[in-house]
Amino acid sequence: MAVFSEIEKNLVSLYKQLTGNFPLSNTVLFCNEFTSNEEIKAFLYLSFRSDYPALFCLLGIEKLDSEKRVKTIKLINKFNQKYKEDIRSCIVILYFKNTEIEKTLTKIIPDENEILLNEKEGELFFDSNNIEIYCSERAGFGKTEEIKNKIKKEKKNYCYFPLGGNFKREKIIQRLIDFNLKQNKMDNYAIHFDLSETDLSELMQEILFKILILKKLDINEKIFYPGEELKIKIELPNGFYNYLDKFPILKLFKSKIYIKELLPMNIPQKIKTIKDNDIQIVCNTLLKYKQGKIGEHNLDFDSTKLLNNKECQNIINEFLQNDKNNYNYYQKMNFVKLLAKQFTMLKDYFVLDPDNFDNLEQKNAIIKSRKEIIKCILDSTLYFSKGPYDNLIKSQMISQESDEVFNEEKSNERALKSLETTRENISFENIPKTLFFLMMIFLLLQQLLR
Repeated sequence: MAVFSEIEKNLVSLYKQLTGNFPLSNTVLFCNEFTSNEEIKAFLYLSFRSDYPALFCLLGIEKLDSEKRVKTIKLINKFNQKYKEDIRSCIVILYFKNTEIEKTLTKIIPDENEILLNEKEGELFFDSNNIEIYCSERAGFGKTEEIKNKIKKEKKNYCYFPLGGNFKREKIIQRLIDFNLKQNKMDNYAIHFDLSETDLSELMQEILFKILILKKLDINEKIFYPGEELKIKIELPNGFYNYLDKFPILKLFKSKIYIKELLPMNIPQKIKTIKDNDIQIVCNTLLKYKQGKIGEHNLDFDSTKLLNNKECQNIINEFLQNDKNNYNYYQKMNFVKLLAKQFTMLKDYFVLDPDNFDNLEQKNAIIKSRKEIIKCILDSTLYFSKGPYDNLIKSQMISQESDEVFNEEKSNERALKSLETTRENISFENIPKTLFFLMMIFLLLQQLLR
């Protein structure tokens, strides 16, 4: 028998230490509230009567209801007394310390052997090319887009699977089965597990362990086999604690992709005109503004003269250069979307198109105003795009200061304290004055053009 805190991680270490290999699904029974008496009896019989020297592990007895727990302990006692002299395998029972299960098992099997893990072996890693963990220093660095792009380059069928919040085991397995992955063609698929924060820590750890390590997730008669060929991409969230500390099973995978800088925005290749893409609308408008050509003529979004990715990236960064390192991917995309909407409205606004006026005085007034309007739009959009994101990111970074032992409660306390001290509300006093200037320009133009 053995007692561990990080049960799943130590289970892997145990198998590696005793067998030199990682655990197989038919040698591990991870009990939960859905495990049947028949499953437990069959597993224990196989463990005690195996013809080969194998390592079997039973864990999660405490998750069974009281009736099943009693039956399981009775079966262990019965099989131990009956087959003790003929056992060829090694049977390990993992449980939590200071529980009734521990007291009962030590009574019925008083001569058990305690297993001590050899922690000097170094870190254990699953060196699998088919499982990748995606992390980033801050939220909004574009992990999702990076995963999508990589799966597209690998020419796999993309399956998106969000996992977190409040969820149930039976619904998780049904959603996986609903992908209808063909067992003999698993190498054609890639699943993107988008993990998020959850209070169901034990259930999350169990599901990750079964899918990633045992390659089998089952409940009653429903079974999902990911297989060795299925590509799995796991996206970790950036919250108020380090996700790898909360779910140490993820630390076992060698292939971790750390995104340390903001990924560039990608423009779809199948667009024909400027109006087909927000990034093209914004960058072409800003380019004309930079060149001082924004006033003379209205914007032509039907043009097929498109800017490439690098040109667009340089233009966006130039206008965000004062604090571009503080902008995450989503802030940047919000900035683009807000500007695209306003620039489109500017183009379609009749009284702001200088070509619609023959009167020289009115035309010059429009030309002069357009430059100021663009500047006002830029200033106000920058302000509202930034919003509360920066303070949230700072709080996340402060809350993730490492403790010797992971403590989610302490991490959340640090985050709340940081949010209280760095909070910056969007208020009347903080709104850029250019926004009010923009309103005044519209009012003056309406007066001028009457």
